[in-house]
Amino acid sequence: MRRQIETSALFELIFASALWGFGFIGTAWALKEMSPLALTGSRMFLAAIAGFLICVSVPSLRKQLSFEQFKLAFWPGLFLCSTLFLQTWGLKYTTVTKSGFITTLYVLIVPLMERFLLGRKIPKYHMLYVFFALIGVALICNLTEAESGLNFGDWLTLACSVGASLQIVWFGKIQDRITNSFNFNVYQLFWTGLVPAVFMFIFDPPPTHLSTWPLLGLFELVFGSSLIAFALQVRAQKKLSPSVSSLVFLLESPFAAVFGFLILEESLSNQTLIGAAIILASLVASVVFSNEGQNQA
Repeated sequence: MRRQIETSALFELIFASALWGFGFIGTAWALKEMSPLALTGSRMFLAAIAGFLICVSVPSLRKQLSFEQFKLAFWPGLFLCSTLFLQTWGLKYTTVTKSGFITTLYVLIVPLMERFLLGRKIPKYHMLYVFFALIGVALICNLTEAESGLNFGDWLTLACSVGASLQIVWFGKIQDRITNSFNFNVYQLFWTGLVPAVFMFIFDPPPTHLSTWPLLGLFELVFGSSLIAFALQVRAQKKLSPSVSSLVFLLESPFAAVFGFLILEESLSNQTLIGAAIILASLVASVVFSNEGQNQA
């Protein structure tokens, strides 16, 4: 029975990763007619409203609405806000493929944050995995060429991975206190969208009309990447071990690269593929072998 539950959670997390991967495409579409601030604010504001309407419409969800859970979601929502805004802003200047792989560096950053913020020991050989992952980033971003390098969007995406790391570390502290995954995600979405929505309405109102592709991109971000995928993440992480969850999170990058290649016709050079393979190998090794070491301790 437990294996069936874990298998179900695994497929839920894979589906969430696919939605996040396609979210890079949705973001690229929406940014054609929306600013990063307007897109982030609109996306999270609309997702929170849609989620709340679902909560009050479904009796089982309505019974579990809680102000304590609403407060509990404040910090994860704030960290998620910084993650999504920086990622969205970065996508104005970099490619979907580069953004997807640079974002996944949070898997390597999380143990460092656990060491300095929570006082936990850094897993053995972790810095070696970081070194090789940075080599992969250098290859993807063409740092080996004199005229190339990390552009402004790449640096924003690196900062985004730090925000994602903070969200994951904080979520690890409170996951046992979460009573309902869907409701908690709605609370999180509210806090995530509050600041950008306020600034959006004051300084950068969203356009009153969107053409087909930007509108489809916004729709995917509201319902797919936000309302559904983050709810599945909260739900699945209550059933799967952190190591398994982290491995599945890595699928977001190849999903983003494949969608970018198929839909946006982004190029996948041999150097990009080699860099991506090095990053994925480093991330998988970081999760698998670090987890084994902890189990033996």
